[in-house]
Amino acid sequence: MSKRISGQPKKKQKSKKKQKNILQEDDKQIVIVNNIQAPTPNSEAELRTISLYGDITEKRGSEVVAALLYLENTSHSPIIEDPSDPDSTPIVVARSIAMMVSTHGGVASDMFSILDIMDMIKERTCDIETFGIGKVMSAGVPILAAGTKGKRKVGRN
Repeated sequence: MSKRISGQPKKKQKSKKKQKNILQEDDKQIVIVNNIQAPTPNSEAELRTISLYGDITEKRGSEVVAALLYLENTSHSPIIEDPSDPDSTPIVVARSIAMMVSTHGGVASDMFSILDIMDMIKERTCDIETFGIGKVMSAGVPILAAGTKGKRKVGRN
């Protein structure tokens, strides 16, 4: 039996299995994809969705504003008025933007920048459909409510 001489308590060594589990948990990361794709000839295949997950920060606010402006600029889609008549006049249709919101809230000034851009897009170009999924609190509530009237939806949870 050995006796410890110094006044410091003996440190317990973690087993290798526990250390490995801790390292694996630390290595996990969350990746958010904005689903922004370049326009394609078949406009129905294009996904026009913006995801707003997590806290609304300056960085996240600028990403959402940039995505909204990009989708606004690519929202116009020319279609033929009468597909059966090849000589019919083409008309331009503005496709709507879908926005998924799940946030605890964040910085008010960044929320207002998103709201200003959403209002500008709704007035100038196209509708914005908002979907509240998971948690929508604080600064997320006005963003969710800023969607086009009749196109705001909230999940049951």
